[in-house]
Amino acid sequence: MAEAPEVGMERRQVFDLPPITVRVTEHQLIERRCTCGATTCGTAPDGVTAPVQYGPRITAIIL
Repeated sequence: MAEAPEVGMERRQVFDLPPITVRVTEHQLIERRCTCGATTCGTAPDGVTAPVQYGPRITAIIL
C-alpha cells in the first residue's frame, strides 16, 4: 500500500484537560474575649462570607 497514491486523510482527535490543582486559601479569624465576657471576632476579607466557599473558577466548572 505504500506505493498507492493518497486519496484523502481521516482525522481523529482526543480532547482532554490538564490535571487541575486546587489551591485553598484559609483565613483565620481570631476571637478574643474581654474581661467583661464579650467575645469579638476578627473581620474576614471582602467576599469571604462563609466557612467554606468556592471561587469563580470552580463555580464555572461545576455549573
